[in-house]
Amino acid sequence: MAHNSGWWRSVALLMVMWWAALALWATRLAAPLTGRHDNNSAYHLVAGRAYWHYGWRVPALAPVMDTDPTLQTPARFYINHPPLGAWLAAAGVALWGDQPAAVRLIAMFGTLIAGAGLFLWLRRAFGAGVALVAQALFLALPVIAFYGQMLNHEPLALVFVGLLLPLYQRAQRRGRGWRWVSVCAALLLLSAWPGAFYVAACALHALFFTRTRLRARALLALAGGALAGLALWVVPTLLAFPAFVSLLSGQFLLRSGLSDNPWTGVVDYAWTMLWARTRPNVTEAGLLLAALGVALWLWRGAWRNADVALALCLFLPPLAQFVVFAGQSWRHDYTVYHLAPALAGSGAVALVWLWQRGRQGGRWRPAWMVLALLVLAFGVSSARRLTTLYSERDDFPLVIAPYIQAVVPPGQPLYTLANIGWTPAAWYYAQRQFITAEAVRPALAGVWLLCRAADPAPQPDEIAAGGLLCRFEDHRAG
Repeated sequence: MAHNSGWWRSVALLMVMWWAALALWATRLAAPLTGRHDNNSAYHLVAGRAYWHYGWRVPALAPVMDTDPTLQTPARFYINHPPLGAWLAAAGVALWGDQPAAVRLIAMFGTLIAGAGLFLWLRRAFGAGVALVAQALFLALPVIAFYGQMLNHEPLALVFVGLLLPLYQRAQRRGRGWRWVSVCAALLLLSAWPGAFYVAACALHALFFTRTRLRARALLALAGGALAGLALWVVPTLLAFPAFVSLLSGQFLLRSGLSDNPWTGVVDYAWTMLWARTRPNVTEAGLLLAALGVALWLWRGAWRNADVALALCLFLPPLAQFVVFAGQSWRHDYTVYHLAPALAGSGAVALVWLWQRGRQGGRWRPAWMVLALLVLAFGVSSARRLTTLYSERDDFPLVIAPYIQAVVPPGQPLYTLANIGWTPAAWYYAQRQFITAEAVRPALAGVWLLCRAADPAPQPDEIAAGGLLCRFEDHRAG
């Protein structure tokens, strides 16, 4: 009876935390796609809408980037990343209509599924107290509390990481259920490239902490599932797009290189990633708690325990992300998403340890003060960062879209220069075909959108849009 009472108390506390998270994310549910990194959600919304527009007559079910409703056959595809997010976006459009909420709802519920999986894994490993504290930390981390409503590859991968951890733990203990581990591994590779890092981390753990007679089955389940998920979209895409391999190699070089970053050297990059990208999105207190939790595990030799070892292995995927995809990591602060499970688990262990020491009294009485200061620092830093993230806004897509629709007839492309960048939100609202070029060329006879950084002296024909001054040039013949 006491066991059931404790379980339902945990469920009630989880519900309170989840409702609080949903309430926070819901403040942006119907907001236009003008927030920080909303172009990621816009890309998925564009792709999801395109599947229904073209009736799923899409080669290899690749995500389509066409937004002009007059086009009858898809012309532009985005095959740099696994496509599961775009497929789920199509389901969101079918359920909730062609609106930003369609993709945000998928992301929101997906983040809660990740949190539920994290709770189940930590509860079995370290008890309900650590699991509940970890859930609170997980949802309060700025990177989760803000980007938890953004549909993109990283948040989607975390859904299946959250499911993989308890399923792998259960299969390892009971010796059965490996097929579900394979399914999660496959879905991870259909979600994001860094999903391979999580599969590799679990495989490394299985090598040392799985019973000998089950080790081969564990490795086969992880590797087989990952390869199956990879083949499910790579093989059809390769058959439909012969240039797929060369495109991927170019994208890998772009995302792995540091040649075009504003810093020099590996040490400078590592420090900048820690200070400029990681720290604001998980807070200084979050990093300190995680470091304390890891130190406790190492100090007491607990790393020899299978559950602790798996928790430590969770630090490997984000480290691999920062090393292998260095070029992408310094551009996008949401790649810190991969740190969230490891930080939440180790940070919760530290908080619970401080709580237990404080209850002992005597020479451990200062632990109460340390605990209170860390919680206060975490809450203040998280609230400050979230205020910044939720207030950030780029009105360029909304401002420029009506002008594009007025100047460019349906069925005709709009040419832009590369300095406008990756703007799927503008594509979504303008509903025209954007073609990017490095320079204005006579061969590309059409309407051009040319933008430059805003200054105090705009020209009469320039439109102020999201920190840019833009004008149209008509290069059509006649």
